[in-house]
Amino acid sequence: MGHKLKRSGPAVFKFDILHLTAVLATAIICIILMGQAVLADCPSCISHQYLGTVTKNGLPVGPGYTIYAVVNGEQVASTTTDSNGQWGYAEPFIVSAPSGSFVEFYVSGEYQGKAASCIAGSSTKLDFTVSALTVPSTSNATASTSTTLTANILGQADSLSINNGLLATAKRLGSADGKVSLSLSANTAITTNGAHVLTLNAQASPPVPPPGLKLIQAYDFSPANFTVSPAAAIALKYDATSLPPGVNEPNLYVAWWNGTSWIPLSSTVNTIAKTVTAQLPSFTTVAVLGKVNPLQPSQPPQVISSFISGKADNLNLNNGMLTAGRDLDSSDGKIRLDFADNTTFNLRGGQQITVLQMANPPAPPPGAGLIVAYSFGPDNSSFNPSLILTIKYDASEVQQDMTESGLYIAAFTASKNWIPLPSSVDTLHKTVTAKIAHFSVYALLVQKIITQLPAAAAFTTSNLSVVHSTSDAAGTFTVSATIVNNAAVEAAREVVLQVNGTEEARKEVTLPGGGSQTIGFTLTRNEPGTYTAAIDNLTSSFTVKAVATEKEQAAQPNFPVLVAIAFCGLLVVVFVIIQIGKQRSRY
Repeated sequence: MGHKLKRSGPAVFKFDILHLTAVLATAIICIILMGQAVLADCPSCISHQYLGTVTKNGLPVGPGYTIYAVVNGEQVASTTTDSNGQWGYAEPFIVSAPSGSFVEFYVSGEYQGKAASCIAGSSTKLDFTVSALTVPSTSNATASTSTTLTANILGQADSLSINNGLLATAKRLGSADGKVSLSLSANTAITTNGAHVLTLNAQASPPVPPPGLKLIQAYDFSPANFTVSPAAAIALKYDATSLPPGVNEPNLYVAWWNGTSWIPLSSTVNTIAKTVTAQLPSFTTVAVLGKVNPLQPSQPPQVISSFISGKADNLNLNNGMLTAGRDLDSSDGKIRLDFADNTTFNLRGGQQITVLQMANPPAPPPGAGLIVAYSFGPDNSSFNPSLILTIKYDASEVQQDMTESGLYIAAFTASKNWIPLPSSVDTLHKTVTAKIAHFSVYALLVQKIITQLPAAAAFTTSNLSVVHSTSDAAGTFTVSATIVNNAAVEAAREVVLQVNGTEEARKEVTLPGGGSQTIGFTLTRNEPGTYTAAIDNLTSSFTVKAVATEKEQAAQPNFPVLVAIAFCGLLVVVFVIIQIGKQRSRY
């Protein structure tokens, strides 16, 4: 019997060693594969714990307020407050997300801001404050809710899909007649307090505005306990022809009724679209109000004399305004000022308008010629709306290096610079017109013709270079070259970039005589290969290397994992050798 035991011992030992080796190897491989799977799904995911307290009016809230975290538009964790307003203590609130990503927090749909996730440390304490939220019903407090809100704006029906108190995508609600529109941005937190229908109708008997204000139109939201964060953009359309006397369009604004008074909102008036817009944080009674301009005491008629290059005239103003438009021209007919109806005057230091031709005007800017210049006074006097200045010219005043189409009116500024004005040339009647809003020195200038020389004769190209603008193998390249104008006068040309013999882009360059400039082009190439960039007779080659795809990169061996496998295999071999040695010593 003892002999049998000796013979069977090594066999049993051999079986145990093989069995143990197989188990260890299987466990190691499973652990490695699981680690690789986790790394493949999220190479840098880290879990982080958050906790804190929710307060309202300086005191902790009760139970039932829902706290949830959103990463990249998706809810990743949620919980509710306890009787002390605390969350994340009894049940850990864990957020798993890529390292450094931002987590957005909401309390029962009210946005609380962002916090960096997956940072060093065991936990982060975040205390939240709620304002407009009512005490939630315990029976309705759930970690995840989904509902559809029906909206009816002046009879125009629509719907909103809300998940966990959030409107995932931006939405615009509006009436069919365009009188009301309500725009909600993506991830807007909406608190409905149990209601599922939002209705907006015209308010038949709105509250009376305070003195000095006129109510233009009013609307009423029902029910009035909806809140949104961020605020919704509301646009209310008005009829300019129906505004009360004394109310001007710029004095319109949106206000909301808080139950006792009208509260103005920061508003923007679009006099072209006839709309008033504002940010509305909650849905209640809203209206467009207008401030009444106080009556201005009437002033006696004012007579303004004018002297336009030798011709005298008078203008009659009422309360500083020229009610009927007038034209003032010079005795030689070379200059004319056109004033529109209801032009307001702001004359500086005098009661007479003067326009005098200048004998020694400032020198024209480079590349331009001066036809005639006038001094307008009083200097810096202003007008609203702008008046139209017309200057007549003679074709003989346009020299050979000029063209009539190059004529324009310019203003001479206090900084001693000529500022070109948008001008219109009438070559048939030989006039140039422009709008001016104030008095200064104005002149009729003409742009000289730029001498166009053949590119080969006037320009040389040098220093062609191709620079890789990004860190990856493929991407964006900058091609640059130096262009030199060898002529004695200003000249222009087009610089053409070719890639592999095909035009890629072109730029126009104008250089003074003897001037130079570095011209740069940006191009993108993602296909692997060798390319040749050319400008004029210069060429330069560059190579785009292949970039490994995400699948190829994922298929490449992970060096730390390989090291771990080798180390674990070495441990198994050592363990087996030691066990074999022990068993042989026994037998």
